[in-house]
Amino acid sequence: MQGQGPERRRHRRIDLTVPILTKPNTEVETQEFKGGVTKNLSLAGALFETGQYQLLSPDGLLTVSISIPREKARGFPFSRLAGRARIVRVNELAKLDDQSPKLLEVALEFGKDLTVLTAAPDIGD
Repeated sequence: MQGQGPERRRHRRIDLTVPILTKPNTEVETQEFKGGVTKNLSLAGALFETGQYQLLSPDGLLTVSISIPREKARGFPFSRLAGRARIVRVNELAKLDDQSPKLLEVALEFGKDLTVLTAAPDIGD
């Protein structure tokens, strides 16, 4: 049995389930954000699931917005991420039944223009 090899990520990923909003980064400004849920997250990228898309392709670009709810933000280094991301991998997940929408698992790599907002400390009165 072979090992998985050395970890090459620059940023540690955290298993975190939070909402993610995405839309294709195209010239068409009328496209609306579509929802999904992250499985894990780091400052370098995210893995999320969505049933909102029929087709996404590796190397495609998405505009991404992720907010960490206050109850999950304890000890987390940021409260919101927004910017562009490159699609690294897309896997189609098994459908629960024939009536269910196609569910995709999407791996993202965040771009250099990522905006990271840190959690503000609580200030007493």
